[in-house]
Amino acid sequence: MDFPANLCIRPLTISDLIQVEELEAAVLPEDRCASKEILRYRLTVAPELCCGLFLREYIPEFNQVNLPEVAERINKEHHDHVHHAAIQPDEPGKSSVVRETLVGHVLATKIRGSKIPADSTELLVEGKSQAGHDERSRIIGIHSVCVSSEWKRRNLGTLMLHDYIQKLSNQDLGDQIVLVCDLDMVNFYAKIGYVQLDESEQLEGGRVNMTIDLIPEEI
Repeated sequence: MDFPANLCIRPLTISDLIQVEELEAAVLPEDRCASKEILRYRLTVAPELCCGLFLREYIPEFNQVNLPEVAERINKEHHDHVHHAAIQPDEPGKSSVVRETLVGHVLATKIRGSKIPADSTELLVEGKSQAGHDERSRIIGIHSVCVSSEWKRRNLGTLMLHDYIQKLSNQDLGDQIVLVCDLDMVNFYAKIGYVQLDESEQLEGGRVNMTIDLIPEEI
């Protein structure tokens, strides 16, 4: 399947907080959405473990030369608010990107133990031995995977997760990724390479633990 030419996958930063919060609220059930405080915490302590899938819009000069289809769409939609004609692509230090729209993300931290803890939505505070990010851990726990409803069933989630696994492996950021998913998503993650930690174990709501090993690429 052809992916949008203006697609970009990059690490998330705290400046992406508003879009991350909006995407979770639009995609996830209310009881699974992290609070803004938790999202800010994850983007602050482990930005290298959080990635975003963006659609980029560029200055008109860049679009006309490199992304004519995008330029045509923008012209049709009259995106006057994206017009930055004063910025030239060959100006030193100037970016040709004028806007990024988040359409997918993966949020994770390093966790204690081999499974996502029940209090994984909480901050690292005194008395919560399993909560929060543990920089010393080699186990990466994914807390949420989101793709905008508008872009589902276009293999963007698969693309994002394959890219995520490859980058974490190449950077040797951990030994293993773990996550919790609904039963109807088990086959999706299995096709990417995840396996169930314990096939006989089901969590509340019929959810299951899944994992995949990270293998650094040999140079």
